[in-house]
Amino acid sequence: MITPRGDDAARQFARLLGLKDAAQYGFDDISGAMLTAAQRQAKALVDFAADVLAR
Repeated sequence: MITPRGDDAARQFARLLGLKDAAQYGFDDISGAMLTAAQRQAKALVDFAADVLAR
């Protein structure tokens, strides 16, 4: 496990994976709010990865 913030990153990743399945295989469109949240979560994951690699 990566600390600190590893738990948060894992939760964000799980949410993004769930959204990916809904967007790819679901019959409903993804709302603008869901898209904005997904973009925010993806940015947080990229920032987390950059912080880990900079250590």
